[in-house]
This record gives sequence, structure tokens and C-alpha cells, in this order.
Amino acid sequence: MADSNQYSPIIKGIFIAEMLIGVVTVIAFLWTGKGIALIHGRGVFLVDRADAPYLYWGGLIVIMGAFVALPLWYLHKGPPKR
Repeated sequence: MADSNQYSPIIKGIFIAEMLIGVVTVIAFLWTGKGIALIHGRGVFLVDRADAPYLYWGGLIVIMGAFVALPLWYLHKGPPKR
């Protein structure tokens, strides 16, 4: 690589694609007021914002953290130093 402080273009593309998927998911959650929850041992549930607000907003925060904030932080921080 030309600069040791940056990721390769493929990794950057993967991070950007992951962020786009996360943003689209969050927009869909907020637009419809419904989200999907995977509960271990029970299966997949459609969560309504009015019926289960804590599960809805908690899932939204987890998706924002995992799919948007984490890749953004990795891109800002750069690859690990060896």
C-alpha cells in the first residue's frame, strides 16, 4: 500500500457498504415504526414501536452502533499498527 495509515480500497468499500445497509435499515425502522427482533429460542418477531418501545429503541441503538458507528470509527482510526 502507498500509505500504511489507510485501509485498502476493498476494505473501505466493505465498510461503506456496511454503513449504507445500516443507514437503510435505520431509516426503514424509523419510517415504518416496526423492527425485527431475533430472540434466542423464540424465533423472529416483528416489533412495533408502540407495543415494545424498549426493545424497539434498543434494537435501533444496536444496529446504529454495529452497522454505522463501528465501521465509521474503524475508518477514522485506521488499520491496527503492527
